[in-house]
This record gives sequence, structure tokens and C-alpha cells, in this order.
Amino acid sequence: MWAQLKAALNDSGRMVLKDSVLHSWFLDPAVDGLGTPNPVNEEQLLIHPVGTLHHRPRSATKIPNLFLSGDYVAVPMDLATMEGANTSARQAVNALLDRIGSAAERCTVTPLYRTPSSRRSNATTARVTSSDCRISSTSVDSFTEPPPTTERTTSGPRTATEAGRT
Repeated sequence: MWAQLKAALNDSGRMVLKDSVLHSWFLDPAVDGLGTPNPVNEEQLLIHPVGTLHHRPRSATKIPNLFLSGDYVAVPMDLATMEGANTSARQAVNALLDRIGSAAERCTVTPLYRTPSSRRSNATTARVTSSDCRISSTSVDSFTEPPPTTERTTSGPRTATEAGRT
């Protein structure tokens, strides 16, 4: 990714992005076989582990000029999908407009459709969703409060394989 950023930003012949400004990098230990014909990711994909909603960041942060979006951002759907990434991008745009006091129209964020039977059987999720989001008839603008902070211990498993979830 770093090489791609440098290639894109330094394409005019002027050195804009230099290796000397790279603070650090991290490669997920669950990723193996990069550069081979069969790279693998040992980590679970698509479904966020149960109970992690409150550990994921919100689109609006406490840093005035930092807004987040992507499938890892807390949204009222618990799947790592393009729809979730799109929802978080809309939340980030709305948070930015709110923060600067803009009168511009806000992005519509359509709530996830839930069948009546899933709403009844998933009452806990519905309570979490409604308590964490400002829900209007047309949009879920953003999560209102940051999640309670909890320290993650480094002694626990870092990958699905280490946790025995293969």
C-alpha cells in the first residue's frame, strides 16, 4: 500500500511522499503467504465477533478534523460489507457537516431492514442499535457517544487460529 501511495503522489516528478516520513507499519499476523500464488488470511471475515460493536470506532471522533469510514466502523449492521462501509461514509460526511455547522443537506442513511420476526427474536440487538444511534424516520446520522473504553490485553489470542476458531 505504501508503494502505491508513493507512486500515486509522486507521479509528477516531484517527491511528495518519502520513506523517511513513514512512522511505522503493521502486517496482521493472520496474513500469510504474501507474494506467493496462494496468500491466506487466517482471521475470520465478514462477521464481526459477538460483543465487538462497542469496541469499533465511530465515524465522528474526538479529534476535530478526523472522521472515519470503512467496514470496521460501528454502524447499525454487524457485517463487514460494502453497505456497512457506505453507511459509515455517509455518517462521516454528516458528522463533518455537523461539526462545521453547515446548512448543507445531510446524506440519507437508510436503516437496515429487519423483518418483524427478526425484530422480535433479536430484541437485544434492537436495543443496542436504538440506544447507540440517533434514529430518525429517514436516517441514522451517527453514533452519539463513544464506546466505553476497555483495555485489550496482549496476552489473549490475536487470530482466529490462536483462539481455536478455525
